[in-house]
Amino acid sequence: MSGLDWKLSDFWTVADRVYALLKLFWLREYPQSDRKLDYPPAAWFDPRNADSDGPFAGKVLEYDKYDGMLQHYYDIRGYDRRGIPTRATLERLGLAEEARNAEAFGTLT
Repeated sequence: MSGLDWKLSDFWTVADRVYALLKLFWLREYPQSDRKLDYPPAAWFDPRNADSDGPFAGKVLEYDKYDGMLQHYYDIRGYDRRGIPTRATLERLGLAEEARNAEAFGTLT
C-alpha cells in the first residue's frame, strides 16, 4: 500500500493496534494489575479539592461514575473488565501471534 492509498480508517486501525500493544506490554510487566492503571490520581476524586482555588475549583470526580464511564470505554474498544484487549479484538487487529504470546503473562478473554 503506498502512502496515497491510506484511508482515515487505516489510521484508526494503526492507532488501535498501537494502543493494544501498549496494554499487552503492561500485562507482561504487571500481570496482576487491573483497571486501576486507567484511573487518574486519587487526588482528583478527593471532595476537598472542590473547595480549592484555581482552574479545577468546584470539580471532583466520583469513583462510581468514572468506573462506569471506563467500562463503557472498554466495551467500545473491545477490552475486558481489566482493561486488557480480548483475544477477538487482538485477532481483528491482526495481532493473533501477540495474543498467543500474551497468554504466558495473563489469561485473555
